[in-house]
Amino acid sequence: MKSIFKSLILSSVLILTSISVSAQKEINQYNPENLYERGVLLFENHHYASALECFEQFISSTEDKNTDKVIMSKYYEAASALFLEDSNGEHKITTFVKENPTNLMADKANFLYANYLFKNRKYRDALNTYKNINANNLNKEEQKENDFKKAYCYYQTQDINKATPIFKELANAENQYRDDARYYYAHILYINGSKDEALKYFNTLKENNKYKDIANIYILQINFDKGNYNVVTENGDNSLQKAHKSRKSDIALMLAESWNQQGDYGKSLEYYNIALQNTRRKLPREIEFKIGFCKMKNNDFEGAIEHFAKVTDKSDELGQYGSYYMAQCYTNTKQDKFARNTFYKAYKMDFNDTLKENALYNYAVLSFIPGIDPFNETVNVLNDYIEKNPKSSHISDYQDIVIHLLLNSKDYNSVLETLEQYDELSPELKVIQSQLTYNVGIQNYNENNYKYN
Repeated sequence: MKSIFKSLILSSVLILTSISVSAQKEINQYNPENLYERGVLLFENHHYASALECFEQFISSTEDKNTDKVIMSKYYEAASALFLEDSNGEHKITTFVKENPTNLMADKANFLYANYLFKNRKYRDALNTYKNINANNLNKEEQKENDFKKAYCYYQTQDINKATPIFKELANAENQYRDDARYYYAHILYINGSKDEALKYFNTLKENNKYKDIANIYILQINFDKGNYNVVTENGDNSLQKAHKSRKSDIALMLAESWNQQGDYGKSLEYYNIALQNTRRKLPREIEFKIGFCKMKNNDFEGAIEHFAKVTDKSDELGQYGSYYMAQCYTNTKQDKFARNTFYKAYKMDFNDTLKENALYNYAVLSFIPGIDPFNETVNVLNDYIEKNPKSSHISDYQDIVIHLLLNSKDYNSVLETLEQYDELSPELKVIQSQLTYNVGIQNYNENNYKYN
């Protein structure tokens, strides 16, 4: 019985002791000094909600609001609220800076606030904050972060001139933002036309997991711009396979053009088709022309006509070339009337003299085909050209065509009149002139078509 009684007493003592210890712990927990230390520990371990509570309690329980710990608590309180994206976070951090402008932590607070704005893509506001930071009050890593993000804000707000030297400095030194800086510095060099220099920096990113895919596309583009088409065809497929759908069309077009430049029109068409499959954009006239040219080279004349038709709507050099090749395709598909009219269209454009003359010649030759429009139109066109271009190397050819067209019509008087207009005649035309002069003379004599003086 005594044993049971002793046990009950002992248990009661232990319970009372436990309650006393617990109470003491609770009292110690909310001791201002303990609150501050606990808050700092929680903040450093990223437990911002609990840290915020500790600092709020510490500040409210401390009578003297001007002590260093209170000021530091206000910094930690504001920073915690900002990290938690509390609705009062921005107000707290900006208020801290206003109330403590000379405190070393003001720059820390501005740095946190700038990063918050940066994270939310408010680059102009972030930039204004970064610019007001005395970087000497930041640690080395923070200084580099401040430099990079400030440069990036300049970049995003189109102040490239101020972004460039910062990116360049970071790109050429050991720091946590070196590769990021190299990418943006290389991009700026590229858009400013310093493609060889840009290439050097893009090449340093070929193994960087974050940038290698986009860097390889730029490397491809630079080699394409420089005319290194073999480099593009050797390396382009890898970039094409890895590229996002939004970039596939552009890469495929580079590959198509590179194969085109190397004379492999079949391969070129493969990549033009890939480009078409990966875009909803209307293709530029230049691309339509190139597809048409490749199809023509692969003897797909009907397909070529379809694409050339999309570039002949304007009177420019591309329209002239498109018309000329389109006419050739019509010729190859036995559509002689369309061919003749389209050659004439190419002739009427004055952007390429050689093409103009070739178009005229083909137009004239097609005038001999039965069923083609009356020859008079062709004769007039050729005579007009001969008159305006007497030094053309094809003059004799055009004269010959005119005379033979007239001979086919059996209008011998017109033949003689036309021959008399030409300053110089080929040996063949001189023979024709002599024969016709004699024959017409005999004809006139027989028809009593002569006069006495």
